[in-house]
Amino acid sequence: MRRSFACFVGSALVLLGVAGMVGVAAETASKEVEVNGVRLPYVEQGSGTPVVLVHAALSDLRDWEAVREALARNHRVVAYTQRYHGIAPWPDDGRSFSAATHADDLAAFISALD
Repeated sequence: MRRSFACFVGSALVLLGVAGMVGVAAETASKEVEVNGVRLPYVEQGSGTPVVLVHAALSDLRDWEAVREALARNHRVVAYTQRYHGIAPWPDDGRSFSAATHADDLAAFISALD
């Protein structure tokens, strides 16, 4: 079965389809998942169609605190902090910092959360 999920990037809405995405109820809690050799922190809440919130530059998953609860009324909301953002130390000297790295991490993040 193929279900859709929404991915908020900054203030833009991008709709993506991913096979196997299933809405699962989750408590709001800070968690981590390892993808592509780094651990990415995230929070999730709500149930229904998954919505992945992707913060803009110079920020982290906290960007979405003002809207996460409202979105979680009808969706499984997942907000994560991208590599090289937030308060965690960089995993390297920045040599992998690129849009391609963030896109690869996002794809792996979504897959890891099923």
